[in-house]
This record gives sequence, C-alpha cells and structure tokens, in this order.
Amino acid sequence: MDSLIQLFLLFIAVISIIYYDTTPLIKNKAWKEALFSLALLLLGSSLLCLWMMGIRLPAPFKALGVY
Repeated sequence: MDSLIQLFLLFIAVISIIYYDTTPLIKNKAWKEALFSLALLLLGSSLLCLWMMGIRLPAPFKALGVY
C-alpha cells in the first residue's frame, strides 16, 4: 500500500513538472526543446517507477568498466 501512495505522488509530481516546464516552451513554439524535456522526464520517471517497485536495474557504469 505504501508503494502505491509513492507511485501516486510520483505521478502527481511528473504531471506538475510537465505542466510548468513545457507550457512556456509550447507557447514559444519550441517544439524540439519541449519534446526533449518531455522525453527526459518520462525516461527518468519510468526508471524511478521501476526502482520503486523493486525491479533491479543494471548499473550503467558496470557496463562501461568504471567502478
């Protein structure tokens, strides 16, 4: 139940960030910047959502050989 509340709060935070971050970009017709910002935010929030559900994610620095 606790993780459901965390996912809901994450959803609310992502929606509010999308609203406040992309609204000026869309008004100025900066479509590339708006899509890039949206893509980065959705990628980060989906990774955070997977991590919150307990799914182990591979560490990118291990694949590069940097410890």
